[in-house]
Amino acid sequence: MTSVKKGRARKPSRRRSRAASAEARTEALRARLAERLPEMLDAAIAAYGRIADQAGGEDPKGFAATQTGAKAALAHIEQLIALAETVLRAAPAAETPRAADSERLVAEARAALKECAPAPSEPDVGEDAP
Repeated sequence: MTSVKKGRARKPSRRRSRAASAEARTEALRARLAERLPEMLDAAIAAYGRIADQAGGEDPKGFAATQTGAKAALAHIEQLIALAETVLRAAPAAETPRAADSERLVAEARAALKECAPAPSEPDVGEDAP
């Protein structure tokens, strides 16, 4: 025989309020990130420009260091673009006042990456041209 406990009714769960609170924090973070992404992309593109403008010189170590820095800067730009696309996809356009700026910067960054990437027909620096 099973016994039934008599007593007070269960209190409403706080899970809903915790979930709503976590969701509100996530939205606030997303909004802050959406506001800062244009400046972050501008800074990363400018940093890449500074690195790319540096001559590696005749020193192989200097050249390798410049190339490594440029690759790291491009990877950073690509990661920021992916992050921007994710943030823009998650937010309704009305919620992000600078969404148009962000979308424009993403398009510009993609175009800059395409311009900087060597064409498949161009030989690399260390290769002999046919």
